Amino acid sequence: MSTAVQLYARATGYGQSRGERGPISIAAELTPEQLKDHELLLVVRHRAIAHVYANEIIGAHAWNSDAVLIVEDGWGWVPMIISQRKHLQDEVLHALARQVPVADEILTRRFHEHLNKAVDLLNHSPVAIAVIERNLVDPKVVCGSEETARLMLARRGDGRVTIYERSP
Repeated sequence: MSTAVQLYARATGYGQSRGERGPISIAAELTPEQLKDHELLLVVRHRAIAHVYANEIIGAHAWNSDAVLIVEDGWGWVPMIISQRKHLQDEVLHALARQVPVADEILTRRFHEHLNKAVDLLNHSPVAIAVIERNLVDPKVVCGSEETARLMLARRGDGRVTIYERSP
């Protein structure tokens, strides 16, 4: 679950400065219920996974807790530290199940908007088609076959894929 939270936050968290690579903020497009789930996932990522705030309640429970015990071992008293970290919380798991499809739809739509702008720019560009063709990557060559390319690009068949083919 920690990995899922980290990946969600990396893709949809708070963005960097304009022009920097980083997450794409989706908060403005979320309903109040979705925003609550989104904020929970970001707080879990920032305060429970990336940085440890011991005994802080995040969601329904404390994610991290520490205790120091003093144990007598025959030569004297020895401190022993016990750390406990929660790796699974139903509330966070359900928030992920609700939010991942929402984020996927928003990010996919934005990707296609940007891709369409790039395609329009290329189609209306004074750059010679020969320059563009010299920089094309043939997914069939890279992947070995069109079928393999489609499967890889479609995340093993459960995603969306478009292979643009050069017209004759």
